[in-house]
Amino acid sequence: MAEAAPSEPVAGQPGETAESLLIQQAQIDDMSAEDLAFLARALREAGAVEVFSQAVTMKKGRLGTLLTALLAPDRAETVRRVWWTHSASLGVRERLERRWVLARQAATVSTPLGPVRIKWSWQPQGGWRAKPEADDLADLARRHDLPLEHLRGLVREALSALPRPEPPAGLRSEEHTSELQSHSDLVCRLLLEKK
Repeated sequence: MAEAAPSEPVAGQPGETAESLLIQQAQIDDMSAEDLAFLARALREAGAVEVFSQAVTMKKGRLGTLLTALLAPDRAETVRRVWWTHSASLGVRERLERRWVLARQAATVSTPLGPVRIKWSWQPQGGWRAKPEADDLADLARRHDLPLEHLRGLVREALSALPRPEPPAGLRSEEHTSELQSHSDLVCRLLLEKK
């Protein structure tokens, strides 16, 4: 059973939020790569916000995989059932951890080739950074037989025509507002340059 979440209030920088995530993981040495990929997808579909794997050396020198799922604590039982149904593991470890996240907003931009979802994240030093949804870029690249970099350029152009999102709650002071308005190169802070 997971230990209790910290009950004391957690203070961070403006625009940062702390949240509790449950970590579920198992070391597996008797499943094929295809079966592990199926398990990872099933964990995501059951509510895990992230699933990742790491190569590990287990007892007796056997090579294995440490599969980790991050999820909201209220999804614990549902996601645990996926482990029992789709993995060869006889046990799953659980623990609560604190995760810091930046304030974010979702939007969709229109490009000449189709819509692309964007995640805006507030940076602690001030200003927004935008990142396009990789699946949307890949879909447009396949449909139009174009390189991803070309699509990133279209997204940059579309973003430059949009108004900037408002700062997160608590950061709408005159100081932050005037600082952001004085930066005409906000869109240049995009994470679109190179992957």
